Amino acid sequence: MPLFEVNKVQTNTRFSGMGVRNVHERIVRLFGEPYGVFLYSEPDTYTTVQIRFPLVPGTDRKGQEE
Repeated sequence: MPLFEVNKVQTNTRFSGMGVRNVHERIVRLFGEPYGVFLYSEPDTYTTVQIRFPLVPGTDRKGQEE
């Protein structure tokens, strides 16, 4: 089930998902459409969450020790 479609199916709950939506919208505003929060769900089976960011040059810490 794509992001934000869940609210159309669910009834009134304590948690509306607004925090996830806000994070998604901020990421899209900063980096563009290919990035953001993506939720895939099969009821009573699984939920997968992907948070996509671009690789910012100079921030890759692979192979570096802290």
